[in-house]
Amino acid sequence: MLSKTQFNQLSQSTRGFTLIELVIGMMVIGIAIVMLTSMLFPQADRAASTLQRVRSAELAHSVINEIWGKR
Repeated sequence: MLSKTQFNQLSQSTRGFTLIELVIGMMVIGIAIVMLTSMLFPQADRAASTLQRVRSAELAHSVINEIWGKR
């Protein structure tokens, strides 16, 4: 265990992080996560709408083929 004078003699880089540095770091990471998820979810919506368009086109194609086949 270090005495108080030995602890005070340690350089700042040896001591570690202060509480405020940890809180600020956590806030920065949280903001980055929010930004990343907000960028990813619209992409998922676009992919879903593309999939719906493909399915709609396939359904329309099958209906048209059925109509032409019954003539």
